[in-house]
Amino acid sequence: MILYSIGCPNCKTLKILLQKHNFEFQEETSVDKMNDLGITEIPMLYTGEKLLNFNEAKNWIMKEVANEK
Repeated sequence: MILYSIGCPNCKTLKILLQKHNFEFQEETSVDKMNDLGITEIPMLYTGEKLLNFNEAKNWIMKEVANEK
């Protein structure tokens, strides 16, 4: 899992959620890499299957956590 982030408030929120729920992820902060991938908004979360924007990522995290119970 990769969190594309530049340290913005929403970036920090996703990072905290991922850490809180013990998701393993890498944080990518290279704007050049994000541009190469066509990322035009941040944060974005790559789950291994799909690239999710902030709201999609929050919902995905909460759904994954609920499925673990």
